[in-house]
Amino acid sequence: LQSPFVKESFNQSKMDGFWYELAMKDCTQPRMCSCQTSNKQNDGDTLHDEFSLECAGDTYFANLTFALQPTPGVLHATWNSIIPLVDRIIWPNMVVDVEEDDEGNYEWMIEFQCIQGRSFFGVEWIAFYA
Repeated sequence: LQSPFVKESFNQSKMDGFWYELAMKDCTQPRMCSCQTSNKQNDGDTLHDEFSLECAGDTYFANLTFALQPTPGVLHATWNSIIPLVDRIIWPNMVVDVEEDDEGNYEWMIEFQCIQGRSFFGVEWIAFYA
């Protein structure tokens, strides 16, 4: 699923910065929401993400923490919410591809999240994707 560049050369520190979500297919974000942004700050093996989106005239925030995994471009997120049960869910995140600008910074990035669901009658279901 990952590009060869990400598999071989991914650098988490280049995820730092303010990002706009330009396209999404996300079961956690209603279609009426817009203006999704992500302010990512690298802290060693941890990436802090202040995610926000606008829905029904209000802005909502999600404070996420991503832990770097041994595989380049793979991070596991936890949502630091006020709902204790949600804090226990690990949200796998994979960087699929990136493009570097002339200075070597990431200009754009494609990320993918998916949680494998339970198996029913021998069929595997996806519980979450984004």
